[in-house]
Amino acid sequence: MIKTAILSLILSCYLERPTLTIAQGMVESNLNPHAVGKMKEKGAWQVREKHWGKVPKRLIDQAQQSERILNELISESNGNIPVA
Repeated sequence: MIKTAILSLILSCYLERPTLTIAQGMVESNLNPHAVGKMKEKGAWQVREKHWGKVPKRLIDQAQQSERILNELISESNGNIPVA
């Protein structure tokens, strides 16, 4: 629990939408940067490299990649976050 709180605090300094991005990482993998999913999704945000490019090794870089993906999806859905 303390580890998650510290990671969240650090990540919040580098993200535009820290609450949303961190919550997504918690749901996807409990912020585990080494996680690998059933469909070969990688990293804390379970990114599919086939669609979004290579997943960085560092957690902060993964968080920023995830936020870029989220921003793109929000833009494509005309700002409708639940649809994104």
